[in-house]
Amino acid sequence: DEYSWTATNAMFLRYFGGGEDKPEIAQAIERSEQISNQLTASFATAPADDGFAAEAATKLISNHDAVIKDCTNAEPLSQKDVTRATDATTADLVLRHVASILLSDSPTDSATDAPLVALDQRNNKEGALVARTVAARLCVPRDMGAPAAKLFRKVLSIVANRLEEKA
Repeated sequence: DEYSWTATNAMFLRYFGGGEDKPEIAQAIERSEQISNQLTASFATAPADDGFAAEAATKLISNHDAVIKDCTNAEPLSQKDVTRATDATTADLVLRHVASILLSDSPTDSATDAPLVALDQRNNKEGALVARTVAARLCVPRDMGAPAAKLFRKVLSIVANRLEEKA
């Protein structure tokens, strides 16, 4: 999908383009990151098909521990520019909540209207970071197909927005 290719483009330029010491490479990295940020900002409002929720839920549930580890990894090997969460317990709770939304009859509506995961107020910001980190790290086609990823990112972003409103 467009986000995955754009986000990984900056990483590839850093690894294989000679680094940010070269002005033309630095400019290309900056352009890729600007476009990635614009796409990330649109996740919550982008149209998505609830029909792909089972694929997204299956991938999240079957890789639950790995997703927690990735979104809380203090020393990531790739996408080091993506801020990671620090609390694995909060990550576990938020990702279980997101899985339950994906398994609901209408994930998009549930993300917006269902009761929010019960975190104490100080962890709402951390929970939002968990959701945003997973949305940013999700890669098509490595992790799942594009329609499922679009829905998954939408749900994650809506949950993150709601948690930030409570923080």
